[in-house]
Amino acid sequence: MSVQYPDNTDYLVVAVAVTGLYNHTLLLTTKLDLADSALHAPSAGFSEHELYPDFVDKAAVLSVASGECDEARAAERLRALLVAPDVDGS
Repeated sequence: MSVQYPDNTDYLVVAVAVTGLYNHTLLLTTKLDLADSALHAPSAGFSEHELYPDFVDKAAVLSVASGECDEARAAERLRALLVAPDVDGS
């Protein structure tokens, strides 16, 4: 499976949408080096071996790296969402 990882541009687009702040304001106030580090965490690995080969684990690591919650709780939440039935009950 090929995964496209978000970069700082994606981060800023989401931050503008979520916060309602102007892009220029976010560029001046955001520590982009820390954001970049957090965004690269899910792609960690050694040689050809991925540290987080499962998509859910990659998302969990991204949640942890961004300070949302610990890795186990993040993975648990994401797995619950993936197996939850649709709104219409199917």
